[in-house]
Amino acid sequence: MKTVALPFGIVLTGLLVVARVAVVARREWPKVSNGKRNWFGSIGALALVVASAGLTIGGGLPDIPLPYTNEVLNSRWLLPISVLTLSIFGLWGVARWLATRLRLHVEVRTSDGKIDEGATGHAIALLSDLAGAPAEGLEVPHGADVNVLNGSAITGTPEGRVAKLLVDLIQTVIGVTPWQITVDVVSQDVLSVHVSRNGRPAGSAVVERQALGLDYDVTPTDNSDSHMETAANSQGTKPDLHRFVAAVVVLALTKYHDFTGLYGTTDWRSLGLHYVATAQLKDGQQARNALARALDYDAGNLLSQVAFHYEVARHDVTSERLKAYAVWLKDLSNDTNCTGHLKRRVLHSRLAAWINYGYAADGPRIDPEIRAAADDLVAYYVAQKQLTQDGQTNTASKDLLMEQSKPAAASLILHVDDYYQSHGTAITITAQQRAQVGEWLKRGTGPLGDYQVGCYYAARPSPDKAAAIERFRHASMVNELADWMGKDPQLVAFRNEDEFRAALQADPRTDFLVLPRLEPFTRHLRAIGVIEAGDLASYEGNAVGLAAPLGIGVRHAARMIVLGKIGKSAEASEDLKQFSVELCAELLTRGKADTIDDARSAASHAQAILNAVQNRCNVWPKDENVISDWLKRL
Repeated sequence: MKTVALPFGIVLTGLLVVARVAVVARREWPKVSNGKRNWFGSIGALALVVASAGLTIGGGLPDIPLPYTNEVLNSRWLLPISVLTLSIFGLWGVARWLATRLRLHVEVRTSDGKIDEGATGHAIALLSDLAGAPAEGLEVPHGADVNVLNGSAITGTPEGRVAKLLVDLIQTVIGVTPWQITVDVVSQDVLSVHVSRNGRPAGSAVVERQALGLDYDVTPTDNSDSHMETAANSQGTKPDLHRFVAAVVVLALTKYHDFTGLYGTTDWRSLGLHYVATAQLKDGQQARNALARALDYDAGNLLSQVAFHYEVARHDVTSERLKAYAVWLKDLSNDTNCTGHLKRRVLHSRLAAWINYGYAADGPRIDPEIRAAADDLVAYYVAQKQLTQDGQTNTASKDLLMEQSKPAAASLILHVDDYYQSHGTAITITAQQRAQVGEWLKRGTGPLGDYQVGCYYAARPSPDKAAAIERFRHASMVNELADWMGKDPQLVAFRNEDEFRAALQADPRTDFLVLPRLEPFTRHLRAIGVIEAGDLASYEGNAVGLAAPLGIGVRHAARMIVLGKIGKSAEASEDLKQFSVELCAELLTRGKADTIDDARSAASHAQAILNAVQNRCNVWPKDENVISDWLKRL
């Protein structure tokens, strides 16, 4: 046995080396599913083992006469032909398995060519987040819905010459990691990305901050991972360019691997901008600008289309805009690239927009478009086997986002069905399915889901005030939802309830820097002594002096100064000084804070501004005339 083992090992090793050489010998390897890849690898490896055994011991086998006259099939040829056939098949199977594996090696190098382990780990974390994490976002996709790298090995190069040489040797000889990603940090604002597969170029990009329009400071989003925001110190507080590294890699993978979750996206700049906008940018205007630029690069990017239109129209209070948004979502739901979770988001937002449209116009209504939107959302969950046709069973999904979406979807479906039933009709849902949907309401969900469930309880013919307030308490932890709670047309009646006012209305805000236009720059503003509205107003005539330390454009700085002047003016009014932040926030919401003339023109909206302050706060200005007169005097 000992005499056979060594030759067998040598022969098998030789065949594996040939398989490794075959990996780089072929220029392109066809796409293959994970199942088929593993099948090829297993059968190929078994074939090589048998072939190695045949080559090792074949010389000692006796001739075995066969009952054939054909010379080719005589025993002396049978073994060599079998071994050759097995060797060829085994080499092909193992080579294909090696060449098509989803294993990646990442290294980020500083400007002097040294490996930066911290930045490498950060890039790996972002790549895993974009392409290896479960889908996130009830109505807006956070990043992409790609999980092709879930469970895949992504490695980095360790520091130290010996360790690096050892890793390079293993990768070169054995070829266990087909994908190599190299990121050269040219400067804080420029990255060079190179992607290779089996030693051949598979993609490259130069990521330039200025060209992408991202040369400004940001504040991390509430749901961002702190380690992702702080690991790459070279990025400072500006949008993280390493997110574009992840985008470059994911788009390169699409050429060689089949996976879903990009929904028509084909440009790495568009995907990267979407990733930054939905995972890092907290300021709404910055997010909208990034998403608009993403669509300039790739109009077919449905991820950014959904996110951009959500930012622009989802929380509008005008019936015309809400109707246009709902109609647009209906058209988008028929796009061939609108599948999976994106389709669920589109159908969900469409029904929510139609409900808000009814309240923004003249109250709930019987409308074929609203019924169709409800029917389509029910049909989606039926198609996904989350609602059964007979209603006897209810299969829970292993998809976390699918489960998280159910309470919010239930609130919309039941809201419409309740109203229709009260008018002697119903949407397309069986009694058993409605009972299942009713059970969904009891489940936990995220802040947006809690908000929508709260709206259902609040807007019922007989409101469940306690249940609504409990859900609203959870949702109000997110500032954007707390603001929307005071404006949502669906809650007009509920906001007048004593229980709502006692539980959810807050003291007027006093920190001027919480305003969306200023919050992303809070740290720098405080560093130069800007704390209050008057501090900003003091820069009048010196926008350049404010822009320089903040790293922003002069026009942006000028709008900040205008906001400071408006706030200072409100603080000078005895009747309005405690409401200066709230009033400025409402002017920003209405796009009336870019110039003093814009603010003056808002005098005609004084009643709406007062209503908004009343809805959010437990105290408010005495009447709209105080607000109107103040705006006219600016």
